Amino acid sequence: TGGSIHMAQQVYQKALPEDRPVRTMVIIVTDNTEIETANQYYWTPDRVRELVQQQEDEGWTFILLGANIDAERVAGDIGIPVENAAQFACDAVGVRENFASLGAMILEFSSTGVVLPTWSQKISEHLAKTQSGRS
Repeated sequence: TGGSIHMAQQVYQKALPEDRPVRTMVIIVTDNTEIETANQYYWTPDRVRELVQQQEDEGWTFILLGANIDAERVAGDIGIPVENAAQFACDAVGVRENFASLGAMILEFSSTGVVLPTWSQKISEHLAKTQSGRS
């Protein structure tokens, strides 16, 4: 995660101002509570949090979709607002809902620059149905 954000920073810094995007969204889909295990000696959660904060100050937006983890806690650990985090629904219908919700949210963001706090509501509703056995 940290490496990907850093790489995007470098590309933007080298680009001409008119070639830089108006909006940037980073979507993290993970099933790991340790976001940076492969590079744990460099990209610690504290460093990723600093990087996320720095880029949010530049207008970037971060989304975390977490499978089989506490997505809100993991997002909070690396500085992503909890309203930008959601559980990944792992069944076939849920996977379709994950990406339908992401697609709608990305479309809204691309035109307005805003991530509505309800972007993951349908995912949450699906998860509630499947957990209650009503799917």
